Parts: sequence; structure tokens; C-alpha cells
Amino acid sequence: MTRTEAVCGSLLASFSVMLPSFILMLLISAFFMHYKDHKSVQTVLKWLRPVVVGMLAAAVLLLLNEENLGTFSAANLQLYVSIGLFILAFVATYFWKIGPIKVILMAGLFGGLFYSLI
Repeated sequence: MTRTEAVCGSLLASFSVMLPSFILMLLISAFFMHYKDHKSVQTVLKWLRPVVVGMLAAAVLLLLNEENLGTFSAANLQLYVSIGLFILAFVATYFWKIGPIKVILMAGLFGGLFYSLI
């Protein structure tokens, strides 16, 4: 297999994996735009907000382990940097009203720069 065939195959595989989700999201967004002001849709969305928060909290709790953050010790700089990034990201989104995409990019840049130095 040549390199060109491998690249074409990987692009085709990636496209094939993403296409059904893309089509489904187009259909759902068209449905939502048509019925977004309907009382039932608003009720469902109202109930989904706490569910999404719970799912995100469950994912965070699953990732809070020793392999990702290390142990609680005075010499564990990685843990304290991670906690600092979390607090800074929370303050930036909640109090300073910075958009989440900008916060994610800034946290990634800061974390990447800091961890490349240590």
C-alpha cells in the first residue's frame, strides 16, 4: 500500500464515520428551528440542562484519579497547576464572561507552555 492510498483510505474512513452524525444533526437542527418556540420542546430542554451538567460532572469524577493528577503531596506541581487552571477557567467563564472556546484555547496554551517548561 502506498502512502497516497493510506491517506485516501484514512480520509474516506473519517468521512464515513462523520457523515451519519452530520446528517442527523442537520435534521435535528431543522426540526429544532421549526419547533423551538413550542412549549413541549422548551420543557424538554429545561429538563435536559441538569442532565448535561450531571453527565459532565460524572466525566470529571471519572478523570479525577491518581494517573491523571498524581497524589496530594507538597511536591506535586502538576496537581496544583491543574487546580489553578480549573479555578482560572471557572472565574473567566462565570465572572469575566469569556466564551468557553476562548477559555479552552487559553487553558490549553497555558498548560502546554507550563508543562513544556517542567
